[in-house]
Amino acid sequence: TPGRADGLGGAVVGDATNSPVSLKASTDCVVRAGIVNPNNATVSSVVLKYRTHYGSEATTVMRDEGKPPDVTANDGRWTGLIQQSLFSAGQMVRWRVESTIQGGPTAKSPPYLSASNSPRYFGTNVEDPSVNHDIPVFYWWTANPAAAITTSGTRCSVASRGDFYDNVFVRNRGGSSKWYKKQSLKFDFNKGYHLLYDPKKPRVEEVNLNTTYADKAFIRQILAYETFRDSGADYSVTFPVRQQQNGKFFMVSIFKIGRAHV
Repeated sequence: TPGRADGLGGAVVGDATNSPVSLKASTDCVVRAGIVNPNNATVSSVVLKYRTHYGSEATTVMRDEGKPPDVTANDGRWTGLIQQSLFSAGQMVRWRVESTIQGGPTAKSPPYLSASNSPRYFGTNVEDPSVNHDIPVFYWWTANPAAAITTSGTRCSVASRGDFYDNVFVRNRGGSSKWYKKQSLKFDFNKGYHLLYDPKKPRVEEVNLNTTYADKAFIRQILAYETFRDSGADYSVTFPVRQQQNGKFFMVSIFKIGRAHV
């Protein structure tokens, strides 16, 4: 700040991680966040704002005093608790952290810089032991399922391969398939929060979940693209996934990402 003393600035809030990572309906969700304060400023408050499924946002105080569920006092790792009685199997739990220092502004994590290209919350899915894991499972939740199958689309949350993605854009895709009872869908992930579909491959910004409504064998698309691959031509990565929408089985789809090269 040229011409005058620098202010305190705001605290820096690290990613708010949960434990256990694999959340069960019978287990409390413990959230920990690292708080870094400029010039050793005094912390006024650290709060955890959370939502279970699409319920209203609630607030609880986070603490760094070494009392369970916090581990070590005054280590800069603040802990908050979301009780297991508030959620059930198949739902999602989401949260964000706000930290305020005396004389400074409030810091937020995630910062939610864009309503159309950034997450509002961190989160996780609550395990449903009844879900068959013989093929990969693609969990997603939306407050407006009808809007998800329109060309204008809507926002949703996704859980896949242990990662959670909030405020993802989803819409329908295709031509004649738009009239099927179960349609193809396109998911467009936010900048910096792209989807990990394979630990050995780069993350991707956009994926399609193609309908199998007209293919009761569930393999035609996969055989076609694997034939392109084996012949040395460009191809798309495809494999079957089970969709769980809002905690319930939705359909078996063909996961597809854009062109790959041999």
